[in-house]
Amino acid sequence: MKKFADLRDGGRALAPALQSYAGRDDVVVLAIVRGGVPVAAEVAKHLGVAYDILHFQRLLMPHGPGSAICASYVAGTLVVDEELARHRGDAGFELYLQETFERIARRDALVRGTRVPLELAGKTVLLVDNAIRTGSTLRIAISAVRRMSPARVVAAVPVGAPESRAGIEAIADELIVLGWPAPFGNAGMWYEKFDVPVDEVVAGFRA
Repeated sequence: MKKFADLRDGGRALAPALQSYAGRDDVVVLAIVRGGVPVAAEVAKHLGVAYDILHFQRLLMPHGPGSAICASYVAGTLVVDEELARHRGDAGFELYLQETFERIARRDALVRGTRVPLELAGKTVLLVDNAIRTGSTLRIAISAVRRMSPARVVAAVPVGAPESRAGIEAIADELIVLGWPAPFGNAGMWYEKFDVPVDEVVAGFRA
C-alpha cells in the first residue's frame, strides 16, 4: 500500500469513499483528537458537511483495571462510562473524579476553540481517525458516541491493521478503510510525514 504524504493527504484520499454522505444536513464528521483532526477536517471540507471533535480520558479505578472506563467529550458533551457508577462513593475517589473532569473540561475548551458544539442525536456520525491499530481507541469512541443517540455511526480511517477489523465491524454500523496492509506496524509507518497536532493547534483546524 502506498503511503500518504501526511494526515491531511490521508483525509483527502478517504473523502471520496464517503461521497454518498456529501452535502447532507443529517451528517456530522466527528474527529478523534488529536491525530484524527487533520484527516477529519479534509473529509468534512470535501463532503461539505458539519465537523466536530471527540476526545477522552481513561480513568484510574480504585479496584481493578481502569483502562476500559473513560470520560469522553463528544461534540462538547461530557459522557462517562455507565460502569463508573459501581465505583462511586469513596471520598478520595470522588475528589479524583472532580479533578479529572475539570481537567478534561479545560482540555475540551482548549481543543474546541471557537467551534460551536453540534447536536448528534438522530444524525449519521462519520467517526474519523488517522488509522486503526488495536482498535481500542475507536471502540471507546463508538461507545461514547452511541450515548448521544445518533442514527448511525460510520467509522472511517485511511488505513487499518487487519486484526482489528472484525472488532470494529461488530460495533459500527459501517466501517470504511482504504487499506488493510499486513504487517501493519504502527500508524506512522503509513504516512511520509506523521505530524500529530498538539492541543493548541487542534483548535485552529477548520473544515
